[in-house]
Formats: sequence, structure tokens, C-alpha cells
Amino acid sequence: MPGHAPKSRLAVPCGLAIVSIVPFLGMATTADIDREDHWRGDWKAIADESDAGFLVWESNRSGSWRIYRRELDGSDMRQLTPDDPGREHYCPHLSPDGTRMVYVTLPAEKNFYGEDPITNTAEMHLINTDGTGDRVIVDACRAYYEDRAVLWIDDDSLFFISGEEGTTKRLTLSTGEIEEGFRWDSQWWGWLPNAQETHITAGWPMFPPYDKERRRILFRATMQGCQPYFSLDGKWGYFTGGAGGPLHRYDLETREYSPIVDRHDPRLPEFRRYTYFPMLSACQNVFSFGASCYEHDHFTSDYDIFLAPIDPFTLELEGKPLRYTFDRGCDRFPDVHFTRMRLGKQRGMAPFAVDFSDRVDGEWEWDFGDGSAPSGAATHTYEDAGSYWVVATRGDERRRGRVRVDPLTGPVATTAVLTSGRQIEIEFDAPIELVEPAASLEAAPIAETFDIADDGRTLLVGLDRALRESATITVSGVVGSDDRRLPVVADQIGVRLEGWPVQPRGLVFAFEHGKADNLALDPSGAQITFGVEPHGAARFDRRFALVPGGGHFESPRGAANLVAMWSKTGAFSLDAVLEPLNLEQKGRIVELASADGREDLTIDQDGKYLDVRVRTGPGEERMEMRLEMFRPISHLSIGGRSRTTFGKIKVAFGRVDGVTQFHAGQFDGDFTHWGADRLRFGSPDWRGAMRHIAGYDRVRTSFESERDARLTEQWNATQAQVPERRAKARLVAKADIPTLQQIAPYPDALAVFEYEMPNGKVRVAHWVILGREVLPIAERKIGDEFDVRIEPFDAHPEAAGRFKSEAGLKEDFNIELWMDATR
Repeated sequence: MPGHAPKSRLAVPCGLAIVSIVPFLGMATTADIDREDHWRGDWKAIADESDAGFLVWESNRSGSWRIYRRELDGSDMRQLTPDDPGREHYCPHLSPDGTRMVYVTLPAEKNFYGEDPITNTAEMHLINTDGTGDRVIVDACRAYYEDRAVLWIDDDSLFFISGEEGTTKRLTLSTGEIEEGFRWDSQWWGWLPNAQETHITAGWPMFPPYDKERRRILFRATMQGCQPYFSLDGKWGYFTGGAGGPLHRYDLETREYSPIVDRHDPRLPEFRRYTYFPMLSACQNVFSFGASCYEHDHFTSDYDIFLAPIDPFTLELEGKPLRYTFDRGCDRFPDVHFTRMRLGKQRGMAPFAVDFSDRVDGEWEWDFGDGSAPSGAATHTYEDAGSYWVVATRGDERRRGRVRVDPLTGPVATTAVLTSGRQIEIEFDAPIELVEPAASLEAAPIAETFDIADDGRTLLVGLDRALRESATITVSGVVGSDDRRLPVVADQIGVRLEGWPVQPRGLVFAFEHGKADNLALDPSGAQITFGVEPHGAARFDRRFALVPGGGHFESPRGAANLVAMWSKTGAFSLDAVLEPLNLEQKGRIVELASADGREDLTIDQDGKYLDVRVRTGPGEERMEMRLEMFRPISHLSIGGRSRTTFGKIKVAFGRVDGVTQFHAGQFDGDFTHWGADRLRFGSPDWRGAMRHIAGYDRVRTSFESERDARLTEQWNATQAQVPERRAKARLVAKADIPTLQQIAPYPDALAVFEYEMPNGKVRVAHWVILGREVLPIAERKIGDEFDVRIEPFDAHPEAAGRFKSEAGLKEDFNIELWMDATR
């Protein structure tokens, strides 16, 4: 039924009670999947696909954390790292050729999940994968939060995070040389770049571009989940998308992500579908991860290691995941070696000719995997699209490669973005040329100019009129720049907006919503993300708007940028969409202030009025404006210019929903004395939501405010409405409140409470932990009555994949699951 959660999968014990259920469903029993014999045939099949292969992982099965190894055929499982009394072993990562492994050691009872990385610095070891040659190569290193400490660049070099200062450094093993690295204060634990140094990541899923020359991160929004990492070829990132999955792939070029393994993926055994710890083999032919019986705790849960064959070009699974561990201990953070394809991988369009003669010497017999007869020639042409294994044999020697053949098409449009009101950028997956180009919108011509960007494959379409919303465009007269010159595949390309606001000129702070990149300019002119950090009970709602909820949000980088830019230009504008809970309450909405309490800019609600105060001198001099709200959702725009240079006079304004309510042509003072280092949204007294917050280093016109107010009204009208219930309800049952250790590495958690409402029982998911702080709602007593405001759980994407405790509640499929929507 709508809003009902699959609680049977989350609450069932992994024991004998399950066995009687599963045969009825026509599936393997838990007894089957817990036996190694059940998997041996699959192990042999995947081992036969490789010349050699094995996996390694962390396990606490001995009572201490050690690294273990097992062959792909299931044989020879053993402890790889030595006995090491008083030390724990973490972070195994194999060299691309599989001959060596890096791991780190910490004192017993220490791990990388704590709050303070400085106290958790580790020794980094290098060991041969046959168990010999163990030695310390770095005295003090860190992980980036959880057990990721290094990234191999090639067989002789790697990146690691220095333990002393958290800088990212490069180590060359053959010489022992360590290159001085880089660090950013915005990430306390440290960063790991990909091998190509084009992108970088930290302990939470984000893959921002990295400018190697200037050692600068082009910040992007953080996605939900943890454990991000990179493929060796530099094309992909991947990460765990939430509590128990899914395990996502992330295209670094297009910035699109999608599941490799779905959450509760049916390809996994019924009672091993709670997934974590993803790792891709260096050759990108095998994907490994951990899975438990819907248990979360990363130290005590019975996780087991799985691996599956994967398409190295698309990272799509090509077979069922295979289970490799069966101990009741916690097996986690695997890595797998699948003998590197010495013939490499190639991709092209049908008909696709390949030549492997430069990969071998002497005479070999070739099987190209498409059904053609074996041949002594190292060349072959594939006529049909598909993915093929290439195997070359000579006596007992065998070498392998992979070929992917795509259908015969011209370049395909991958993204189309409206970068300004009158320009669309369409990116293709191959270089392009122009041949009498044209573009239309719903069959009506719309293009005025065409150009190709410096990358050779991005089409710049200048429009003959402004486009203010997403649309669908059709392009013709554009061809591939290769010899075939095939027309591009460009029918019905969906155009998305680059971001918000529509006119970003002078934008120095932006918050559209919590899933957007929220890009703006810093003083150097670079585009970066200005994030917001929730404190206390603050959270995002189903539209990812800011909901203080008795807490507040802060943006430290935003405060510094606003003050620097506004002081520099002597002008500012601040826009925001405000949704107060009601027009009777009082409370602070925005505060730009310094640590000593000096306030540069504040906005307060006083019933239906907004009181704005702007500091205009070195002391407490202020300009004040009172603005009236007439609607429950209001677009606020304030600003001012305090210099009279270049013929510009001083001006200050305040507008609500595009209507000017305050205007001053002259006032005393200026904004050059601002020194705030704190930008805060919300307060314990203010209830409601905020979104579309923008700060500019210029005075915006009344026309812009009117237009944005209209867009706000249009945006509100297009938002999907969801059912809502409000009532006084009695609490009759509640799930166990999890501990911080149980939800690690996440800072937030939900718990399900059961209420008796006038028309029956409901179950409601409440935020009980936010920012590692247990909220007062966790202390609600059974039997007490409360005012509840709830919406269907499925209508709240911000809660999807988050840790949700239902432990302690009885199974009942007839009770719907809702989400607490209290503001």
C-alpha cells in the first residue's frame, strides 16, 4: 500500500525462522547460501575467466582486525597480514598488478570513525600479496573517514593522506620519494585524487573537478552516502548511496550517477541485501563489496564479501554476485585482483577493426569471442555490436582482452544545459563539425548562432529569444568529425537549467536547495560551491529546502565571501524565498555576524512583518526597514549601495514579491566596516522553510526582483502536492533509538514511532539524531499525546536510504509508514 516500507526485510532475524519461509518463495534457503558448497561451481566459473585472481578484505574474526586473502576459485583462504599484538589492521588496497598491498595499522580499539583524525594517525605498511616482505613505508598517515587511506596511481606510486597535517602526498615506492602535497581546511580528514588528478574526493560522496596546476578544488554539492572512490582509468567514481545501498557509479564527465547494485538488489541472496564497502578491481572486470542481513553496524554486524563480474566500460553487472566469506565476524572493505588484461580494452563502432599485434610477440592462437573461428592472426573486424572477450593462447600461456562494439551511430548528445537565458550547451560523446546547423523547439526554429567549444564536442547554440525553463530541443546539420561524418543523434534533447538564479551576474552566494551545486564566485573569480551545515534539529525537507526546526544552518565560507565582496564593491543584494510556519510567530531568519556578536545584517520575523537591520558604520549605526508579507510564501529582496563614485548615488531598497516597500536615496555611512565570519539561517524561535537564497555584489533592479517573484510563484504552482494529515495522536510504541556507534559513519538517523490517531494506527519516521546530536523527540514517552503533522514516507526523498530504526516494533504490514513533516 502507499507509504508502506519493506519492514520485513529490515526487521527479520537472520536465523532459523527464515528457513521455513524461503522454500515457499522458490528460492535458496539460508542454509544453502551459508554453505560454501553452494557457491563452488560459480567460483570455478569466474576463476576460469582469469589467469589468476584473488581477493583481500578486513575481518575481525580472530578478535582483532586483520587482512585476509582468498583465491577466486575459493581455495587457500588465510590471514595475509601478520599477528600484531595490540594493533588493528585496516584499509587493504592492492597494487594494479596484484603483487603488493598497502594496509595501515592503528593501536587496538582505535579506528577511523572518530571525530578527531589527529589522534588516529596510523602506520602505513607495504606487503607482498604472498604474505612476505611486510614493512612500514609511512610512519603516520590518515584515512579520509572510514577505511580509505591510499589510491594507487600505478604499480610504483600512490597517493596518501599525511597523518601530521592532513595533506595529500604522492609516494614513489622504488625511490621512497614523497612529494609535498596539498590540503584544504574545508575537509578535516583529507582528500584523495584519482590517478589522473582530474577529480578529487573525501569521506562523503562528491567528485569535484581538481585543477592540478593551481591545486584548486572546483567544489560541487555533496551527494548522499559514503565511501566514494575512483576507477583506475579515470572515467568513474563510485560510492555507497545510503544506509544499506545502493552502490552507485558516477560518470566524472557527465556527472550522472546510477546504481551498480540496487538497494535490496534481487540479484543478491534474500538475506544478504544490505550492502556497503564497494571496490572495483584495477582492470575493472570485477566489482566487490560487503553485504549483511539488514544489519548496519560496521564493526559488529555479520557482513560477508561478495564479488561479481562487471562490464569495464559501463560498470554494469554481467552476472550474479558471488559470496566468498561465511564467518560470523564482520568482513568488510574488500579489494580484488583479477589478472590485468594484458591485451587491454578497446571500444569502437561497428564495424570495428582491432589489431593486437603490438601486445604480443611470436605466434599465438586468437579467439575473438564473437563466434568466429580461431585464427593465427592478431587482427579482426567485429561486424555486430556487443561486448567480447579476446583470448590469445600459446601453449600454457594465456592473455586476455576486452572489446566493446557500439552500434553504428553518429555522436550522441549526453547533456544539454541552458547556461544563460539565451544559450544552450549541448555536449556530445565524440567530436563534431557543423554542416548547415539548425535547431528547433517544438518544431519552431529557435537558434540564432552556432559554435563549437574548444573541446571539439560541445555545441553552443545561441537562441533568438530568451528561454526561462527546461525544454526539449531538436538539432540537425551537425555531424561527427571522423571519416564517417555521421549525423549526430540529437532528436528530442532534454534541456535542463544550468542552475539558479536565471541571471547569475555578480552572484557571490547561492543556495537553491540542498541537492544543487549552489555555484557562485569567490574573490578570485573561481566558481565554487557554498554549502550549508545543519546544527541541532535543522534538516532538509522533501524539496531539500532549509528547515531550521528549532536549530539553524551555517555557511562559514559563504559569510567570508559575502563580506569580502560586499566590502570591495560597496554594494549588495540578498534575495530569499521564505515560508514561515505562520504569520503570527516571531524569530530570527538570517544573521550575518562576527564571532564577538557584532551584527552586520539581520532579518527577523515579527508576525506579518520582516524587520531588516543593516550596519552602516564602525559602531552600532544601523539602517532599518520594515517590510510586510501578504502571502504564506514570500520572495524577499533587499540591498543597497553605499558609495557615490562614478556618478552612482547611495541607495537602499526592500522588496517583497517584487513590490518595493522601502527605498532610501541617501543614508549615513557605508558597508566597508563589515567583518562578519558567520552566516546563519534560522534560529530556535523561527519555524518554517527557506530556499532560493542568493547574495550579489551589486544592486539588483526592480525588474529583476519582479521577475524572480513571478518565477517563485510559477515554481510554487508546479510543485507536486502530497497528502497531509494533522491530528492529536497518542504514542503507543516506538523503535529502539540507535546509538551513534550503531549509525556510524552517518551523522543522522530516523526512528519509527507508532501512534493511535482518530481513524486508526500509523507509523511515523522521526529524525531522532541530526549532526550526531540526539534530539529531544527521542525521549517521547509511550502513552503521551502529541500534535502530529505527517506526509507519506515515499514523498520524502531526503529520508530515502538514511539509517532508519524499526528494531523493537512488531511486524505489521497493515500499518502505513508516514514521515514527520513538522516544521
